[in-house]
Amino acid sequence: MEIITIRIEFPGGLAITDGATWDADSGVVHVSERLKQLCRELDVTEAPPVVSATCRGRTIEAEVLPGGDFRLTSHELPPCESEGFFAELVELVRRPSKDQRQQFGRFAHTLSAGATIGGFGFWHSTNVWTVQNALSLVNLCAAAVVLFYIGIISMDGE
Repeated sequence: MEIITIRIEFPGGLAITDGATWDADSGVVHVSERLKQLCRELDVTEAPPVVSATCRGRTIEAEVLPGGDFRLTSHELPPCESEGFFAELVELVRRPSKDQRQQFGRFAHTLSAGATIGGFGFWHSTNVWTVQNALSLVNLCAAAVVLFYIGIISMDGE
């Protein structure tokens, strides 16, 4: 059993969002009695609703069962969430949330500013210019540009 979010949208514009319990073995979504009663009353005056459920981060269509509960119609149900620190870390890298992407973009911009300031400091403190010193300065400048660009992409214009 898993707690999911169910959304019932009627053609007249009424949308109801509520929590429900999903039985993964049978695919049945058990809703509260008050929601069943409300749906029965609205069935008298409204056209049949469109029902969707948000399960493990994905929105899946659901069909109405005779008893007032629902069943997820998609056969492509998301797999069970992995457990453990390493699995969560991999998931953060694979699918970061909007807030995580923005924070990563801010961090990349901060590193870019650090590389820029480091480049200016290196340039002003170097008395004798050698090939190694020039390459160090070029690396700092390249890091600043690349990190700035990564920050822009990560924030996605937000």
